[in-house]
Amino acid sequence: MRPKITKTLKGALGETYYKELCAQKGWAYCSLETIHNCKDLGSVIFKMGFNRIRVNIPGSIRPEIIRISKPSNRDAQNPSFVFDYLACRAGYPSTTNILHPKKDEFCWAEIKTGLGIFSGNQYKTLSEILLPIAVFHIDDIMAKPQYIDMDWDIMSGRKFALMLEDYDSSDDYDNADTYGNHGKNHSSQRGIVAKFGGQCRTCRKRISAGKDRVRQNSYGIWVHAWCA
Repeated sequence: MRPKITKTLKGALGETYYKELCAQKGWAYCSLETIHNCKDLGSVIFKMGFNRIRVNIPGSIRPEIIRISKPSNRDAQNPSFVFDYLACRAGYPSTTNILHPKKDEFCWAEIKTGLGIFSGNQYKTLSEILLPIAVFHIDDIMAKPQYIDMDWDIMSGRKFALMLEDYDSSDDYDNADTYGNHGKNHSSQRGIVAKFGGQCRTCRKRISAGKDRVRQNSYGIWVHAWCA
């Protein structure tokens, strides 16, 4: 029996590669749900491979940590969070003592596969965070493990927001070379801004990084928003 290649499966594979890379590079990570449910930010359980590390979050960044770690929806049974993880540079510490990283050793972490990068809610949050954000990207998540190529960018949220500056509806309409006859008539299907360039497998036209909007089609492939 073979599993279907779904968005859920691809997302799980992306997280697996991210977690393994963290373990190999000396980074610990913690889900926002764990932080949201933690009553003592002086002793938060982060993961690094199979190890569990207790981490003290510095007081100066706790207000942001608490605010960003709140669910972005109102579903208590199935909460949604704006980013994937809070990560910190940990080296290879003892698992018996509480780790005390400096505030500049923390960052938000987001895992992306294919061409997509930020949802609308994430895009809005970028300008609100002071901690940097690390975006880990795997272009072809279905490649064999020995051929997986992961890259990442770590920068301030505001810099990311500027890099992916949004186009308003008039820009969409005026960019005929990119959007053709689309734009205003497809505002409900605007998708998210692509960070990585490539070719749309539906219309065969180029996807421009930082400019075109993309969505996943029914097969989980990132294509132009209007082609999904």
